[in-house]
Amino acid sequence: MHSKPFPSPVPSAIMRSSGPRRPWVAPLALSIACLAAPAGAVDLPVEDPPAAYARCMDLARTRPRQGFEAAVTWQGLGGGEAARHCAAVALLGLGEHAEAAGRLEALAQDSRRPLPLRLDLLAQAATAWMLTRDPARADAVLSTALDVAERGDADARARMPGLLIDRATARAAAGAVLQAARDLDRVLDAQPANLEARALRASALRQAGSLAAAEADADAVLAAAPAHPGALLEKGNIQRLAGRPDQARATWMRLLEVAPDAPEAQAARDNLAALDVPTGE
Repeated sequence: MHSKPFPSPVPSAIMRSSGPRRPWVAPLALSIACLAAPAGAVDLPVEDPPAAYARCMDLARTRPRQGFEAAVTWQGLGGGEAARHCAAVALLGLGEHAEAAGRLEALAQDSRRPLPLRLDLLAQAATAWMLTRDPARADAVLSTALDVAERGDADARARMPGLLIDRATARAAAGAVLQAARDLDRVLDAQPANLEARALRASALRQAGSLAAAEADADAVLAAAPAHPGALLEKGNIQRLAGRPDQARATWMRLLEVAPDAPEAQAARDNLAALDVPTGE
């Protein structure tokens, strides 16, 4: 008899550093060639570059097409790195993830910004590669960022836990769960109270078949944060795999009670539906 497999837990969002690192609207089927700025694009206060940057980034997040048009116009007026960054962020919102990733990588390479901000650009590029379902490319970008951060100053090294969590997410998505767990070990060695890293390590260890260690991590998170959605989802996954379906059901129901709108809640609903499917020979 074979029971229906259960979905893996929803990983925590990969976006963690400063700056926009997630899409803001549903993807649009747009060609880059068709995104030239028309007359009447939103004007930016280009005489005040910080204000122009803030306005452009707000548009990129909330109205990405207008944000892209404004960024293109500003770049033509000498907006430089800020305009290039705004355009790339707008492309994320427009669903042009691969184009955005390439632009963010190039900007990080060319940038004269302080190193921590360049690392944030690489992290954003990795996010874009994840959105294209290319975790190997995200892994490569994050590995570069980690190498650079490790050789940098204290501010740069402070970015390393977030970058390691991001790389662990990419590695887990590629099926390299033991490598993901090792990245999370590094985070937890430095930050034992990092609940996000511990919940993600529980997921990686569970996928690697180390159920006892995975459950210990999930329990540690829940002891500190009883309503943590990721840890509740993972705890239920572990209980189901350990042959304790009634406990798994109760844990997933608890997740739906405390965090019904969390991304993990949909995975819990799917798991509960699968739990109710009769098994057959």
